Parts: sequence; C-alpha cells; structure tokens
Amino acid sequence: MTDPLEALTFRNELDTIGARFIASFKRGDAMGCAEGYTEDAIVLMPGVAPIRGRIEIAAAIQSAMDAGLQISNFTTTHAEADGRIGYATQVQHTSNGDGNVMLAMRQGDDGLWAICCEAVLDE
Repeated sequence: MTDPLEALTFRNELDTIGARFIASFKRGDAMGCAEGYTEDAIVLMPGVAPIRGRIEIAAAIQSAMDAGLQISNFTTTHAEADGRIGYATQVQHTSNGDGNVMLAMRQGDDGLWAICCEAVLDE
C-alpha cells in the first residue's frame, strides 16, 4: 500500500520537475529541460525512433524549440508511486494542441525523482 506521505512527496517532485521544465523551455534552455530526466532515460514518440539518454533528449527538445514549438504547461491527470518507482499521466499543452503523455519515474539514491521513460501517446 502506498504511504500517503510518500505519494505527496512524489507528486511534489513531479510538479517541481514540470515547473522547471516549463521555465527552462521558456528560456530556450534545452539542457535545463533535460535535467529532469535520468541519464539513461528514453522518450518514445509515434513515428520517431526512440530518443535515448539525456543528451539526445536535450537535442530533441532543442529541435522542437527551433521549430517554434511552445509548451505552456502540463496538467497531471494521475500520479502514483510505490517505493522508488512511480508513474504519471499528463496532458501537455502546446502551440500544436494538447497531447497525452505517460511518465515512468524512479527515485535516485539522493531521494530525488527523475523521469526514466516518457511515452507520447498522441500529438
């Protein structure tokens, strides 16, 4: 059973990662956006080869920025954690419309959460 305090901490970390991502995106800082991902993270999107690792994720984010994409915020529809793993489903609000994403997350030895897998469910 999930500890309510553990769930709150996970949700707070998720919200913090999202807020940092949006702030970095608005500054045009792709590497700052990618800091919320683990070093070995993977991003899966329809019709695109898997994007592997924080450096490749930052490059993909930079390409999206260069193409004029704007991301205004994320709305979390569900978030749950148990132990050192968690997941969330979110609606990503962008200049291209809203899209659904699912995040798999893990808690590091430092106690901080990071995204280890992101699956874009639609664009």
